[in-house]
Amino acid sequence: MSNEATKLRSQLSITTQVTDAQLIQMNDLEQRLLQSSESLKSANEYRSQLEKQLSDLRLTTEKYQTSTQAQIDAYAKHASQQENQINALETANSLLKEELNSIKADNTFLLTMAKEDKQLNKELKQQIHELNEEYQIQNEQV
Repeated sequence: MSNEATKLRSQLSITTQVTDAQLIQMNDLEQRLLQSSESLKSANEYRSQLEKQLSDLRLTTEKYQTSTQAQIDAYAKHASQQENQINALETANSLLKEELNSIKADNTFLLTMAKEDKQLNKELKQQIHELNEEYQIQNEQV
């Protein structure tokens, strides 16, 4: 029986060693599972933070785009108004140039008429002078 007892003790010792090894492996696996769970929890928290940041960034981007579009629209409206003002000023300038040219033409005509009137006045004075002389000569002869 001693041989069998030795054999049983040997099997018990081997079984105990295998069990101890398995316990060590199980503890190691439990530690790794715990670490993996912690890593997964941290990764999920980090993912959640990134998703929130991405959502915030999208909202900020949309607000910025809306604001920028409003500024672009305002600038376009302002540019259009300025272009309309420029067109109105160019039209007014063109009309004023036409009026100026008309006034210049009228002025040239009036200057020409004034010269002609002056010449006519001179000629009439000369004729009056000549008639006065003739009248005096005739009066002296009578």
